[in-house]
Amino acid sequence: NAITIYHTSALPPSVGGLLEFNNGLYAVWGAAVLQLNSDNQFDARLVGPATCTGLGISPTDNRLVAGFGSSGYYHSTDGITWTLVSNTAGGGPFTSSRNRIWSVQNDSTITSASDVVTPTWTTYSNIGTSTRVITGIYTLGDAPVVAKEDGLWMYDRAANAFRDMTPEYQRFAHPDNFTVGQEINGWLYLNTRRGIIRFNGFETEGLGDYFQNPAITNFGGRIKALASDGVWAYACVDTPTSDATTGKAVWLCPFTEIESPGGDELSIHTLHELQIGDVRNAISFYDGTNPLLIFSSRRFMATAASVDYYQPLAAYTRLPLR
Repeated sequence: NAITIYHTSALPPSVGGLLEFNNGLYAVWGAAVLQLNSDNQFDARLVGPATCTGLGISPTDNRLVAGFGSSGYYHSTDGITWTLVSNTAGGGPFTSSRNRIWSVQNDSTITSASDVVTPTWTTYSNIGTSTRVITGIYTLGDAPVVAKEDGLWMYDRAANAFRDMTPEYQRFAHPDNFTVGQEINGWLYLNTRRGIIRFNGFETEGLGDYFQNPAITNFGGRIKALASDGVWAYACVDTPTSDATTGKAVWLCPFTEIESPGGDELSIHTLHELQIGDVRNAISFYDGTNPLLIFSSRRFMATAASVDYYQPLAAYTRLPLR
């Protein structure tokens, strides 16, 4: 079922994240923060001064936070009334861990604070080299994990510093590494340029074979989005077609871990081909009546004067799907 999104910009907005806050679903599209209403449409709740870097939740004071990079961040208790804080330390993207909100400041520096109204930001620098871009920030257990083009850096509370947990990725650096992540049953699942891995804080396992051999000819292998409903996980797996193509689709693949005589392994179901363009985000969400799986995507429209134009889209399906 399609969710209508209205926009007036002639250029395609960038596709941002999806986040649940106080029983509401929020999305980022370009400079706008939107909220899903009961008519399956998104209402604009905030239009910031620049492209929104992402949404987060400040756990101690239960505030929704929207980052705008060097322009600072906005915070809100209801998603409607917002307050601007002109502090680049909290410009996002964000994650929350042990009563603190963590924010990316630049490509080698992370900051954290216990609140966002009158914050005192603590800075953690030297997270890899500044020449390698931070591609995501996640939480595993009660520790933040910083993803970069060339590896994963996890916070060590005893040392009060971030440690490089995957130095081998210095040889496999790429801007697509770890741009998608989801914690599922004690593992942090992450995409890479070549497939998908999972990390539990100590060891890393490659899972590419599970997703690259489904006996389907138009199956790519790149992971475009991940979500979990607490029992099953859901991967949106790419098709080997350019994103700037009419009719672009991805495969929706629920998966879970099962016991077997040779050890635990993943059970994956190639369920459905989603004809909704280039999917960028997915989230499980309970709307008060039904558990839903919601996607945000962009659909290619046309190319004019060497510029690709996209239509922002979202869609949902009810759970369980299996």
